[in-house]
Amino acid sequence: MRRAASVVWLLLSGLMLAACSEDAQSERLITPKDLPRLKPGLWRTVTRTGGHAPETLVQCIGQDHSLAQSMGEARARCPGLTLIRTGGVYMVTARCARDGGESLMRARFTGDFKTRMRAEMSFSLITPDRPAKVMTLVSEGRHEGPCGPGQAPGVVENGAPRR
Repeated sequence: MRRAASVVWLLLSGLMLAACSEDAQSERLITPKDLPRLKPGLWRTVTRTGGHAPETLVQCIGQDHSLAQSMGEARARCPGLTLIRTGGVYMVTARCARDGGESLMRARFTGDFKTRMRAEMSFSLITPDRPAKVMTLVSEGRHEGPCGPGQAPGVVENGAPRR
């Protein structure tokens, strides 16, 4: 579970700085560079997966952290990656060949990306000889202020309360 939450947090943490506001609610394809970024600083994220206990992760997000680079790399490995924006909602879908079958990830990201964000994700592994394996999770994060003195950007800490 910790590995899944860490992977999700890496996706989430790069997705934001300030979501652009747009009056039109029209759906449009976007590129990785169009994704918002989290406001730099300390972010606390609670992830719930199925019937498991929630997991809290705390991470210092730096100025240069970007999901655009990761999404570009993912698109090279997984040509079935699409990014769609409808108003302030970002949808990511990735369909990739894997282990004789395919994996499918669908994610919906919302929030102002300055003080809060939310991700609803579904991961499916589909193989011809087995029933599909599906995992769903919801992550909610909030900005808690600046990173602590000497705290390195990108380092994930346990979810202990901040002092």
